[in-house]
This record gives sequence, structure tokens and C-alpha cells, in this order.
Amino acid sequence: MLTKKRIIKIAIETTPGTKVSGSVPVLVEDLEIKPTSPFEQRAGGGLYLGNTVPGTLGELTGTCSFTVELRSSAGVTFTMPKAQYKEISEGERDGLIVYEASAQLNNSSGDDWLTINKSTGTLGSGIDELLKTSGFVLSSTTYSPHSVLANQKTLSIDVWEDGIKKGLAGAQAKMSVEFDTGKRVLLKFEYSGIWQAPVDEALPSFSPGSTAVLHARGGTFTIGGVAKKISKLSLDCGQQIAPRPDVNATSGIAYYSITNYDPVVSFDPEAELVASYDIHGIWLAGTEAAIVFSAA
Repeated sequence: MLTKKRIIKIAIETTPGTKVSGSVPVLVEDLEIKPTSPFEQRAGGGLYLGNTVPGTLGELTGTCSFTVELRSSAGVTFTMPKAQYKEISEGERDGLIVYEASAQLNNSSGDDWLTINKSTGTLGSGIDELLKTSGFVLSSTTYSPHSVLANQKTLSIDVWEDGIKKGLAGAQAKMSVEFDTGKRVLLKFEYSGIWQAPVDEALPSFSPGSTAVLHARGGTFTIGGVAKKISKLSLDCGQQIAPRPDVNATSGIAYYSITNYDPVVSFDPEAELVASYDIHGIWLAGTEAAIVFSAA
């Protein structure tokens, strides 16, 4: 069996935890799907030492992780209205003094620690579904996080591996964004869900579209409205994923939910004079500022 012959299709569920067939093809890299059901040892006594009876499995769970290119027919802008420095350390990059900085993302006026605006663009196949099952809701052209369990969407996932189909139901994801100057902007997802028993099935047709890939060049990176030079940025949305236990469910779990966010952004700005940008003073004061970056 060949690892290259591997595809994924997804679908948002009508009823959380009720599996539907994957219908939306997604172009992904580093695709991995596996069961995570806990093994329960049955350690009863008997006539002999060692394990005398077979163990059993607990909840039927699994994970699916992959990387997706940010694809859109127009630029995409990420806005963090209130970023507060957590840690700052000095480093070096090609003879330049830089700072390795991380910042906590705070809400400004509700659920807005991050907004993702696609403007007039159309996202690549599957990205809308992935964002909506990572705790974001779409309003007009902007995706924002939300705090209402009833508004959360769950995902069904089908993965074909050269003739074997595996899947998850009731899944939700942790999400991060990788932004390296000049390179493709990448979205990374790690879904937790209800494991579906593998079956033999030939690979279906697969056409994820040809929407343009966005890059970390010709865009924007600003702090407090002022452009700064960086070579990389990593945004961890910090979704905390929890199963919803349910004795009525065959798997023991109804579906997964996001119960909190702990978002952090990390980047490496070039060092500047204190008069130009007093990064240590800002850190000591706990001053918040908007961070905006866009991909083109």
C-alpha cells in the first residue's frame, strides 16, 4: 500500500456526533488518522501470575491531523486587537539583533481576540468547514471565535489510504497558523473525534480545486498600526477540546466540544532603539496593542 495515495473529504454534521459522508475534498499535507481508544486492563486474580483474562477498550476515540495551505482568490487578513507581550528574549538572525517574542491575545469587545477577514475572496475547498469546526463563526466576510456551545459545528472526516477508508465523527479541532516570510501560509489542524471502524473502499474521485495559494509576502505586519520587520510568525489559537461523555452513545461519547481558548502569537521583530520602539517598556507595563498581518 502506498502512502502517497491518500485523500481526505469532510462535511459539517447536521446533528453533532452523527456521521455523514465526507463530501468536500481538501488538499492537505502530513495527513495522519489513528484511533486513540484507551485500553483497560482487567487485573482480576486467578490461579496463575500475569494477565489471565483479555483486556477491553474504553471510549471509541481517534485523532486526525494535517496541514492545509491558506488558499483564497483574494488576500486574507488576521487581526488581533489586543496583544500583550508574555515573554521576550534576545536573539540573532543573519547578523541582526532580533527578539523572540510571544504575546497573549485578549478580547477587546467580546469574542474578538482574533478575526480572519477574507474580504471579497473565496477560500479554497474545505477551509470554510475547517474554520467553522475549530470554533469560528462566519459573519459576512469575517470569521470570529464564539462562546456559545450551541453554535459550535462538528465535523465528519473520511480518509482513504490506498483502498482503506477510516473516519471520525463529532470532531472539533485545535488550529494554528504558520507564517514564514516569502513562503506559503499554512494552517495546521488536529481533530479529536469518534473513531469509525475502517472498511475496504477504493479511492473516490478527488478534485480540491485550484484556488491560489497565499504567501507571506506583499502583505502587512503591524503592531499598533506601525509596520515591523519579522521573518516568521506562529499563531496558536489554543482551543481546549473536550469529549462530551454520553452512556447512550455507542462510542461512549456524544461528540467533542471546544471548552476554552488560550491563544498566543509568537514572532521575531528586529531590535530597535528605545526611542523608536520600547519593547521592554511595553512588556513591563503590560500595554496591549493590535497586531495585524495579512497574506497576499
